Amino acid sequence: MSQPSWREKVARGYVNGIVKAYNLPKKAGSSGGGRGADGGETGTLFRVIAGSFQDLENAEERVARLRENQIDSFVNEVQISGKTWYRVQLGAFSTRENADARVNQIQALGIDAFVMTS
Repeated sequence: MSQPSWREKVARGYVNGIVKAYNLPKKAGSSGGGRGADGGETGTLFRVIAGSFQDLENAEERVARLRENQIDSFVNEVQISGKTWYRVQLGAFSTRENADARVNQIQALGIDAFVMTS
């Protein structure tokens, strides 16, 4: 349950259920994921990461620094090779362009950031 992919699947399931229950139309341009070269959906999310730490306190300090600059972020706990890492995530975007724009904004503050895909 602590895996972000699991939480996203649950959240997506809730949203799809609400859409179906209320017979809501899909928003124009809404894909829920990235688009391929042909404009078709790829289902890819582009996550902006502004640090990955083995110490939770360091990750929380990064979140606080971002908050000082009016940037929302959160700590996401992940397991990599049997070790716990705390990633500071600033959002998930459906297009690489939007994710890159966010990375540029963060790097302008002197904070390293990069894009991960899922």
